[in-house]
Amino acid sequence: MSEKQKKLHQLFHVADYETLKDQVQDRLEGTCLWLLDHPNYKAWWNATNGPLLVSADPGCGKSVLSKYLVDHALPRSAAICYFFFKDRQQTTIKAALCSLIHQLIAQRPTLIRHAEAQGVSEESRLYNKDLWRILEGSCSDPDAGDVIFVLDALDECDGADTELGFLARTFNQYFSSAQCAKGRLKVLLTSRPYEGVTQEFGELEDSFPLVRIHGEQELEAIAGEVDKVVEFRLAKLARKRRLSPKAEDHLRAKLRETPQRTYLWVHLVFRYLEKNVFKNTPAGIDDVLENLGEVDTLPGNIFDVYERTLQRSRDPEEVRKALSILSIALAASPGQEWFDDWADEDPRDFEERLRDLTGLLIVLVKGKVIFIHQTVKDFLLMQPSEGAACDPPVGWKHCLTLPGCHEVLSVASMLFL
Repeated sequence: MSEKQKKLHQLFHVADYETLKDQVQDRLEGTCLWLLDHPNYKAWWNATNGPLLVSADPGCGKSVLSKYLVDHALPRSAAICYFFFKDRQQTTIKAALCSLIHQLIAQRPTLIRHAEAQGVSEESRLYNKDLWRILEGSCSDPDAGDVIFVLDALDECDGADTELGFLARTFNQYFSSAQCAKGRLKVLLTSRPYEGVTQEFGELEDSFPLVRIHGEQELEAIAGEVDKVVEFRLAKLARKRRLSPKAEDHLRAKLRETPQRTYLWVHLVFRYLEKNVFKNTPAGIDDVLENLGEVDTLPGNIFDVYERTLQRSRDPEEVRKALSILSIALAASPGQEWFDDWADEDPRDFEERLRDLTGLLIVLVKGKVIFIHQTVKDFLLMQPSEGAACDPPVGWKHCLTLPGCHEVLSVASMLFL
């Protein structure tokens, strides 16, 4: 490229996409197979072009998976371009499109002519539609060859309604048009299974029936892979802390008692164990694990994750009612049958709506509702001893009280009857 073209190329380097991707943990051998062995993924892999939307619950390793695909699994002959959305850091569709253009031109320099054709300069004010024209023209160019875009964590895109709406319409139109046949573009998208995100891309299923992989329905396979990570991190911790066989076995048993283990949970728990001193005995293990649910000791503060998740809600009052009922029911028995007796709504529709409403802080296994982790209830419920001494809660932390939950459940029961 000429000096002028190099300067033009750099105009698209508006986000530090490399660093955010590299900050994601590497895949452990034997994990991510729930996707790599999935027939829909294999169909997408063998196709010339087309989209694939992979959804999965929080903490199930979507970004680890995306990084592995970008760095290792996808064919090296293709131009692989990526963008990892990150809450409060990389959040706009414009940054994503610019990053894709920057990477594509870096790998296929002659495609810069499509940016030149759009009249891009330092004085230009480019909109999303202008950036997509550059990408569309580039991907249809014979010089492009095979092109793969990986967009991770769409649910962390800022202004999801308008931004994702544009991206969804753009992909729907492109992959349904004759323009698609001129190129060899494949797109892989990942997101939490928020209804507001996944429905935006629903039209793609008309042309691509295998477009969706529901990771939230692969809980058993993902749990098995999480256990491999637990064993890897445990062995590493045992060597570092010189744990006795008894202490190591006891810690393993205690970790296996935790239901619905996720990659996020593994990361937080082991980071906590690595930073805290504890006795090298089963009793010492019990002592250090007792503090895991406390807001000041849980590393990275998972309560912040819960707070940001619930802040996405468009109907806070409805969410509060649902969480009140779930909290009191789960306080009595962690696994209640809900769906056989719940109004006239189709059970599957109700499951999806309930999970979307509560920000995916619950999981549904064989008709049973459970929180993704015990710390969700710790986050939501104010302890009786705190009520008189604390100021009114700000945000979602400790927004519920047991008497309040009982009241909501009582009213809901009377209305149901």
